[in-house]
Amino acid sequence: MPRFIHKDNFIALRREGESYLFFYDDEDAEAVIRTLARFAANPDLSFNWHDAAVLSRDVAITGGLSHLVGEHIPRC
Repeated sequence: MPRFIHKDNFIALRREGESYLFFYDDEDAEAVIRTLARFAANPDLSFNWHDAAVLSRDVAITGGLSHLVGEHIPRC
């Protein structure tokens, strides 16, 4: 029987036949940002630091961490 994930937020990146999907609740936002950094640091993944920066900004905004996002950074 399939298991369903119920989370309030999600972000996704799809490139070159790979998909990265992150489902999270607001209280998990900081852990998701740490995970994005770990993925970016992994040379075996196509996920890079630019990907981590863009997605981290989205997580910060949607996850209630907008105070961590500088206003001078444009939304991509």
